[in-house]
Amino acid sequence: MDNFEEIWNNHIKSLEKKKIYSIARNAESEILEVNDRFLVRRSSIGMTGKIYKVEFKRIYDILQEKGQITRKEIVEHAQAFSSFIVAVFAQLPNVRMIARPTTLTLIR
Repeated sequence: MDNFEEIWNNHIKSLEKKKIYSIARNAESEILEVNDRFLVRRSSIGMTGKIYKVEFKRIYDILQEKGQITRKEIVEHAQAFSSFIVAVFAQLPNVRMIARPTTLTLIR
């Protein structure tokens, strides 16, 4: 899957109303809403946050280019919610997550 729009529409949007687990934070988050512009999640401590689609696209573009990306690199490019972004990408059928160091790898 090379098309980010397809991934957003067919996979990330389908996570709405689901809970996902972040290994890095050892916590669960609930995805409250996913639309064409952003994703809203509620953390395990009840705080909500909005992550714009462009943040996910930026990470996916790097993943496509390099074949993998570490959580540390995600922090440099997305600046917030890096653990949650890793957890979302780990739900995709063409992405594998390695726990230590936290790394996403694209399965081609």
